[in-house]
Amino acid sequence: MRIDEWVEVVPSPEEQHNGLSWLRAAEKHLEEARCNGDAYEIERCMYRVQIARDYGFSTLVTRADKSSTWHVFERDGAPCAEASESSAKRKSPLPFAVPSRLHGDDPFRRSYSPPPSNAVRVKDGWLVASNFGEFGAWLDWFSETGDSTYEISNHHVVDFVQVEGNLMAVEGLAHLSLSTGSVIRLVQLSDRWMVEEVAPLPAAPRIGLAHLNSILIVHGDGLARSTASGSLEQLVRFPYLGRLYPESALIHGQKLYVGMRGYVWEVDLETKAARLLAPRSIGDCAAESKTNRAE
Repeated sequence: MRIDEWVEVVPSPEEQHNGLSWLRAAEKHLEEARCNGDAYEIERCMYRVQIARDYGFSTLVTRADKSSTWHVFERDGAPCAEASESSAKRKSPLPFAVPSRLHGDDPFRRSYSPPPSNAVRVKDGWLVASNFGEFGAWLDWFSETGDSTYEISNHHVVDFVQVEGNLMAVEGLAHLSLSTGSVIRLVQLSDRWMVEEVAPLPAAPRIGLAHLNSILIVHGDGLARSTASGSLEQLVRFPYLGRLYPESALIHGQKLYVGMRGYVWEVDLETKAARLLAPRSIGDCAAESKTNRAE
């Protein structure tokens, strides 16, 4: 489906008003909990703040939860999207199988060992990222044939990105109320690969891709841009983005298209204007829903 035939979807004024009221109350409780130094209450309040932020988009999120994930791509010079019941799985470029990792004494965790989430070829072999979310993560070096290996770090690498001769990566974890991440650089010192921290991210990343000698990072709180030197700029804030699980991205001209559950997010990289798009049938349903509430 061509994305230029889709329509914008927005929450109703009522949803936005209610979401703002809930958010102000939740943020007040969080401030009180921090003043009291109650770690347990702080954790609870942080979760309430996240729920309040999501409330304004509750209808959109609920509809997205029942929808397929959109994968964005280019066809015949136009941005397009196709639906899949689950996120597209990356095909490993590795010429060997990565050994399973044990996860302690828990039988389930010992059996839970999906394939590596990402891998990149380097001059002396491969850098392989195995990201198991809250169950752990490893960034490893492997030789060309996989016979030799060593662990570099336990970063939750989401994407490797080449920028101005630097091998970079975006990493992070979102779990419950936790959402953290950073931009890192991979360097080889004394024949051994190491990680250098470059810049912290405002939320856990979902996608990283190169653009004009920088990295565009789609994260749980919107879109950011980082240089290889660590200069970070928040381009667009979208506090509900993480709840829509972005899975793919396409740069077409001056616009970025992000495929996610239920929708495609369009961002003009020059003006920083952003829209949430959906096929016309879904957009018409949202408009009809708002009209019915007004009546």
